[in-house]
Amino acid sequence: RIAAKVSDTLTVTTGQTGIVLDKGTALTKTPDGYALNLPGLTIDSPDGHGPIQLSEITVAFQPQPLTFIQEGQQSTPVVALASLNGTLTYPLAGGQSVTTDIKIHDLEIMAKAAWGEILETLSEGRSTTIDPRNMTFKPEDLRVNSQSITVGLHRDAARAVARVVLIHNESSVLDEASNLLEEAIAKKWLFPVHIGCNILLVKGDEELPFAAHVDQLKMELTDVSTASESPDCKPTLTIDANHTELHLQQGSDLAREMAKELSTKDPLSALTGLSSETDNRMKPELHSQQLTINLRNLHGEVSQSLTQNSSSHDVHQKLLTQNRHAKVNIQTVSFINEGLPACVFQLNGLNCHIKQDQQKSVTVNASSHSGELDLKSEILPLPTEMSASILNGQASAGYTDLNINLKRPADGAYLETDVTAVSMTAKVKDTLNVGDLKSGASFPNEMTMQASGTLFHCDKDKVFVSPQLQFSGNSNAVIIKDGLPIPFYLKTDAQIKDASYIQFSNKSSFSGNKNTTRVVSGGDYSIKDTIIGPAKINLLNLSMDKNLNGHFKADKASVDLDKTLQIMGKNKPVSWYTKLFLKKKKLACSLETPIYEGNIDLKRLKIKKLKFTPTTRASLLDRIICKALNWFICPILKHYCKLSTKLRPTSKKGKQKNQRNLIPVLSIKVGPFRARFDLPIPTSMIDHHSRRLSIAGALHEYGIQLIRPGYMELITSQLDAIRKGLPDSMEKALTSLLQFSKDALNTPDYSGAVTLMAQQWPLDSIAALLTTKTLPAELMNNLLAIIKLFSSLKETQVTALLLASTLKPQLTADKFQQVISDIPTERINDPLALALHYELTGSLRKAKSAYEELLANIPDHPIAGVRAACLLLAEAERNGDSDIITTAMNYLLKSALNGNESAKMVILAFTNSKDPAVRSYAHLYAAAWYLKTEKNQKDFLKAIDHIESTAQSTDAYQQALQLLECRQHNAQLIVHPPSKERSKGLQARMRSMNTYNSKTHSIPAADAYSLGVRMLYGADGIPYNPNQAMQLLQRASEDGDYENRTRLHLQLCNLVSG
Repeated sequence: RIAAKVSDTLTVTTGQTGIVLDKGTALTKTPDGYALNLPGLTIDSPDGHGPIQLSEITVAFQPQPLTFIQEGQQSTPVVALASLNGTLTYPLAGGQSVTTDIKIHDLEIMAKAAWGEILETLSEGRSTTIDPRNMTFKPEDLRVNSQSITVGLHRDAARAVARVVLIHNESSVLDEASNLLEEAIAKKWLFPVHIGCNILLVKGDEELPFAAHVDQLKMELTDVSTASESPDCKPTLTIDANHTELHLQQGSDLAREMAKELSTKDPLSALTGLSSETDNRMKPELHSQQLTINLRNLHGEVSQSLTQNSSSHDVHQKLLTQNRHAKVNIQTVSFINEGLPACVFQLNGLNCHIKQDQQKSVTVNASSHSGELDLKSEILPLPTEMSASILNGQASAGYTDLNINLKRPADGAYLETDVTAVSMTAKVKDTLNVGDLKSGASFPNEMTMQASGTLFHCDKDKVFVSPQLQFSGNSNAVIIKDGLPIPFYLKTDAQIKDASYIQFSNKSSFSGNKNTTRVVSGGDYSIKDTIIGPAKINLLNLSMDKNLNGHFKADKASVDLDKTLQIMGKNKPVSWYTKLFLKKKKLACSLETPIYEGNIDLKRLKIKKLKFTPTTRASLLDRIICKALNWFICPILKHYCKLSTKLRPTSKKGKQKNQRNLIPVLSIKVGPFRARFDLPIPTSMIDHHSRRLSIAGALHEYGIQLIRPGYMELITSQLDAIRKGLPDSMEKALTSLLQFSKDALNTPDYSGAVTLMAQQWPLDSIAALLTTKTLPAELMNNLLAIIKLFSSLKETQVTALLLASTLKPQLTADKFQQVISDIPTERINDPLALALHYELTGSLRKAKSAYEELLANIPDHPIAGVRAACLLLAEAERNGDSDIITTAMNYLLKSALNGNESAKMVILAFTNSKDPAVRSYAHLYAAAWYLKTEKNQKDFLKAIDHIESTAQSTDAYQQALQLLECRQHNAQLIVHPPSKERSKGLQARMRSMNTYNSKTHSIPAADAYSLGVRMLYGADGIPYNPNQAMQLLQRASEDGDYENRTRLHLQLCNLVSG
């Protein structure tokens, strides 16, 4: 009989790790074997977030708790447990923790170690000699097997997951785990571990309706030590599971509760005139009553390649991570959501490989053999940025051989994405309705869209889409416009081949302005067997090659004139003679016209077929009229009808070339007869030089540029050369672009090419070059020529004026005025261009008014906000008006938060203003910016410095206190764990402070201030403790150097305690 009991608390310290065993721990003999009871066990966590606590632990051993098996020359001990029950509490950053209840049945532990044979000798009662100095206690291999493991989760587990997703953190969980792994291997703490479990159950309590069931779980940790002949190692964690099933009930409600519970108080709410960010756009009201996820045949592998750092002077050779790998292979993944929307999503043959190198650039390669999605929604609200407000109906989608490749560079500036598929299909299974009672559409069942090839490519500054598309349908459809349903029959088979859509993006880090240019090139667009309302088309084909040459062809197109008369009669009565000639007839035609450089030449239109056909309900008179039309009218139209387009002035006096005074006209000539009709289309759809219908002009009107690929490549390559910021390469690129603009002047895609050039213009590179040197004369002349080029088009005038403003410091006053005079006010129709023009020509009052009018419509406009603010602050420094200062600072802060670097620089510059009110407000708004964008401890400390610099005599002081109140409210929700070195220093200062205990007056003022601020706001990994923070800050305030710095913080302490 063996019995043991700990009558008092037992503390064991190994290195920096402390282990505390509570009193009452006992090992007793039972009828079934032995039982171990541990009221409490506390272990210091390796990450320094607090103690790991195990409580109410009961262990029941098997009747034979210790046996031995022979493996080669070694004897391996086997510990057998009938059950193990207890509660584990694991600490997290910020003073939070996760508590789990654990139940394990039939646990078997095998440890292969040098001391196995000694343990067997002792268990048999034989004597042996032990030399602890030469004994290795670390096992060579550990195997753990269990019949079942049950883990009980509480609501704090959901909170912990939500914190990882929602809370700002300087270092990722992956980085923290890597650092611990590097240290553990360097100090040779780890050993191979093999874990097996037949059944793993995870259950939540009433507040966490979550359950998971895993069959045949296996986990292995291998390669965790460096070999004697190599300093490197590659620790690998492998996970295998036969079947995994997860259930989450009312998941949407839980997610909303967690988001609300962990939501931070917006710093902007502390500022006058700036309400906290509230997104008024309608969000999709997704709801999940129950979400079920099934995974079959899961294999996962996570590895980390480590190498020794030869420059480290640590006793234990420092290990550095070279790269990380993660691989996941799953035979089948299925998601079933019961709620809104109801959907079933299944992926087959899923493979994913993630790599991260030493510079932390990440690549992801994912593929799936096939997948299916079935979706059914009754009433699903959509975001208001979408044209439709409600979606309901049933649809399905599927794909085969889908590949997704992602690449993110180390700086995380952009994400390069490639998505390809052999085929991807979307199908309406039941009528799909999009919209509401006022506007929308109803798509019929059996409508299908199929895509293949390059579905999506995205890199640093452009998005490229070039799939092969096919769209088909055959049913009734409805369009709702202004509350009136317009039913029509839709049958179609449309195809798009060899076409591409590219979206270029250019965001200036200096101004925060983002320009997006949408570009399409040639391609083959076909619509076959299509019926839309009264019209029927056998084949409609538009084809353009890389030079935008091709044809437009309509084969066997027909229209039911009876249905056309019905549609015409809904708007206004149709004349009797029109009805006489058109009723109960169909008109069929085939025609073809060439396309030259993106223009349709109607003069070369060939009508190959033109014929009227009576319907089955036609009378004898209708049939006679049909024959007459076919005998006399159709041959004349086929052979002698000539079409042309041109632009005519609105009046005889208005023959100038201003587009506002021109109207598009269609001219129809049949022999000596001529008729002209004004066309209700924009003037840009008529090419000014050739007078042809311009496809490029039509697309340009809707913000899409049709540009031949050769032009696109030339422009983008020269812009890339300018971005390098080298004078020689910049000058050559500018010369090339100017020559191109002359060569392409009369081409239809000229406007699109210049628009692409201007909207993607690298102003930042030119501004950066101006700060380092005076530009050579040739380079300056080329830039002035570019300004003149951009001034010629309304879409590019803003870039022209911004470039002129950038060059202004290196231009004489006369030269600058000459440049600006090339853009007269009457030619400007862009609000920002008009405001810029007023400012640059010295009309500051008009400029301020124009900027404010623009900001009234677009409050977050990054360029207008900064320029208006500078004008207002110049005025405020003269009269000290706090309302003007607040308005200006609000403009600047909004622009800064939208990525405008110059806005932030302006705010910081005004912290040195001679006017105390402007200076204090600048400090206040600089602090607000740092707290709003807080990513690390440095941001927090900079914000505190600015807040403490706010003068008590100004109106900004009270807002500074409210700003601190916001940060104090977020103390437990914004966590920036310190580095190990800084953490050691802070812990030493904390221990020193605890040594002083009640004698806070003995603590140095600097330490009292530093620790007090960190405790008040939960910063730098120090737990939030407002009461102790107040005592420390009161101590610091006794020192004259810290009296002013602590004033605001102590006022906040009084508010909190009150």
